[in-house]
Amino acid sequence: MKKRTDTTVCPPDHEHAAKSTCYRYHFCRCLPCRVGNAARSAENYALRKAGTPRLVDAQPVREHVRHLQSFGLGNRQIAALAGVSDGVLTNILWGHPQKSADGRRRPPVPAAKVRRESADAILSVRPDPWAVTHHTRIPSRGTQRRIQALATLGWTLTDLGPLVGMSSDVAHRILKKDAVFAVTHWEFAKLYDELWNVAPPRATKDERIKATRMVRFAAARRWLPPLAWDDIDNDPTPPVPDGGNVVDDIAVELVIGGETGLRLNRAERHEVVRHFHALRWSDGLIADRVGVDERTILRDREELGLEAFDQTELLRRDAA
Repeated sequence: MKKRTDTTVCPPDHEHAAKSTCYRYHFCRCLPCRVGNAARSAENYALRKAGTPRLVDAQPVREHVRHLQSFGLGNRQIAALAGVSDGVLTNILWGHPQKSADGRRRPPVPAAKVRRESADAILSVRPDPWAVTHHTRIPSRGTQRRIQALATLGWTLTDLGPLVGMSSDVAHRILKKDAVFAVTHWEFAKLYDELWNVAPPRATKDERIKATRMVRFAAARRWLPPLAWDDIDNDPTPPVPDGGNVVDDIAVELVIGGETGLRLNRAERHEVVRHFHALRWSDGLIADRVGVDERTILRDREELGLEAFDQTELLRRDAA
């Protein structure tokens, strides 16, 4: 491999000291690049020591970008609304082709970290489900969260549909869908605004039984109450506290049985990975069931010491 030397210099029209691109990716070692890199390193160290690192996890930002895309926003539009360059979005979603020190091209890898100011700017962009037509299909996340939040108060799923002028099974169906019509979202949003701090009727024995069963049903699935959300449509889903190696067997069984979107802690996720790995499920298929990024399942599998099967042996998304 060709040895890198301090004589490597980029063309003069590159932004040597202003950005880290020349130093990190072009291996430029001119004086401005070295001074700029030293200054950035010192600043990063001071920020980390103060508890406010310059770089933050890119995964929540990547998920938010995909959420915005599901509302019909393109990458350039998202970048313009956030005030960042198109390249920032490209790096977060797919990564940039890179060269190693010996000049070989390496395949792009989505960024693991992103600058804090870029992350804050992108996360501040909010889709507007009220700015579309009635029959536009939009992500069901906000509607599902509202249904789940009301369920934690004791409102049964079969009661919610009639309250918005729909069938009694509509809430059950929404919880299994990736998208809903905008008008459905609007109706449940209005209902949620009316009931988020109202307990269901408990005057009769049957009403008390129904409400209690619904609260237990919601708790078993770790649905979040209304006060857990600042922006119920756009807040990232909060993680489950790890709680050491404590495993809720019911939560694990629900996911294995086919429930999706259930929040698991790390120990519970490991149990699910062990189960489906034994069935030769691919990392991608397990990630879909658990509701996490495929790389999270890859890390879990490596931590558990589980081998990677030959690709022809795996049960993949398309085969499932």
